[in-house]
Amino acid sequence: MFQYIGIIPADLPLDEINDIVGYQDVFVKANDNKEFFGLEINGNSMYPDFKDKDHVIFIKQSDCNSGQDCAIIIDDNNATLQKIIKQENGLLLQSLNPEFEPIFYSSKDVSKHIRILGIAYQLIRQLDCND
Repeated sequence: MFQYIGIIPADLPLDEINDIVGYQDVFVKANDNKEFFGLEINGNSMYPDFKDKDHVIFIKQSDCNSGQDCAIIIDDNNATLQKIIKQENGLLLQSLNPEFEPIFYSSKDVSKHIRILGIAYQLIRQLDCND
């Protein structure tokens, strides 16, 4: 079991998350010593892969491979979920929803403005049921 830290926007950045809103069991390999945290998605910039109110489990780590979906902090106080595209001259924060423009940071600006919190590991989605 782990704790949810809070809610992360998938459209506009929000102040860094730090409120625990619940708990969730996570199934991992017995020999996996990674740290995990969970966030609830707020918004639709990562639609259709991530929807509003989805819960996403992240592996806590400070770097990622290009193309991974990550929880990040922008300018030390704004948290968001974005696909990270590494380029020779910088880093592109890419929403999956085409209604949102990508955001580019040059190589010299990345370390000043972007901090990776973790990479998406598991999606937990409540299905709509018509009872």
